[in-house]
Amino acid sequence: MSVAYGINKLTTSVTTSMKKKQVLTAFLDKYTKLLDKVCVELDNDINIATIITVVHSIKKRNPKLIIGLWYENVATKFSEMGITYDNFPDRSLEFIHVIQGDTYFSESVRVSTENLWTVFKDHISTHELNPALFEDFETVIKLSILYHSIE
Repeated sequence: MSVAYGINKLTTSVTTSMKKKQVLTAFLDKYTKLLDKVCVELDNDINIATIITVVHSIKKRNPKLIIGLWYENVATKFSEMGITYDNFPDRSLEFIHVIQGDTYFSESVRVSTENLWTVFKDHISTHELNPALFEDFETVIKLSILYHSIE
């Protein structure tokens, strides 16, 4: 192996690592802001407030876990289902059921998800779905997909 090849491989590895770190940082920032906005939108619902507390705790210890879980359990399923702003109110229950079908989640997480969906459903039945909030949601999804596509 030549020195030039070794340097190129090291440079590529460092560059990839830096890109992933930048995307992870952007994801965590956008994700925590999204959770805060959802909490405000849903009048500080206890289910979302609990999720925020858990996320902040995990973020300090293992930030990669958050983006990995989001990617595997939300982003890929959301993308595969072809959910858009226009069809989200109609497809949200189906989306929740898909997420709840994941064996990774405990019963308490399934119950919290169902409770949160009920609050959200009631909210969007009386309010228009917030376009900026949905756009933030899509951004978080795109960042998690980007993070997992960097090699």
